[in-house]
Amino acid sequence: MLSRISAAALRKAKRASPEVPEPSDSEVIASDVRVAALESLVEVDERLLIIVQEIFDGTGLVENQTSVERLLFFRAEIIEHWTKSRASALAIGRALLDIERSLTASQFKRLKASTNRLFPFSDSVATMLRQNARMIEDERVSEVELPASYATAYQISRMDRTELAEARARGLINPQVQRPALVEFRREFKAATGPGSNVSHRSRDVQEMDKLKAELEYLKVKRRQKVAELFDIRSRIHELEAVLKRRR
Repeated sequence: MLSRISAAALRKAKRASPEVPEPSDSEVIASDVRVAALESLVEVDERLLIIVQEIFDGTGLVENQTSVERLLFFRAEIIEHWTKSRASALAIGRALLDIERSLTASQFKRLKASTNRLFPFSDSVATMLRQNARMIEDERVSEVELPASYATAYQISRMDRTELAEARARGLINPQVQRPALVEFRREFKAATGPGSNVSHRSRDVQEMDKLKAELEYLKVKRRQKVAELFDIRSRIHELEAVLKRRR
């Protein structure tokens, strides 16, 4: 169920804040963009409102609608940029993979030793970005499932297919998952399946069923993506055919 917050209320909340300094020219431009975004109503999931209440209970913020509206508006802005950061990290990883494939083994070894001299990050970060891109390329995880944080996504890239299937069955392969949850899962998984371990919370049959269900859901997601891509291609073909027909 969704609650609606008016754009006018959000603008009023921004003006009412005594802590906002006089904006500079660059800030005015950014503000204009925000105001344009506020011309429509902001829809907020009631579950999010419950989370806000749990976090700020007893502080006075929840009772102030203006403060809540401002918090949720800027949260939406952060989520938007955070999502874009996921796409950027993946693009960087793909470029790093292309570089790796274009170099000889000895050349790539030299590059790894001096990564921070060419790029604004270390070799460890470059390794994570490459592995994440390789995971997407191998279709082990889809882009829509990829966490925004490259460090979190890297935990998924380190899983073998059995571990990945179990993580997916537990609902851990999604954009919102956090790194500590994956680290804890991997620790438990290795303890339960490692050499000499007889720890098992579920029977092998149940685990196998979970893995098959997880794979089925993954394939359904992939199918929906392919159908959407096919629809876009067909639409574009019809558009081009119509344009060419008019010009004959």
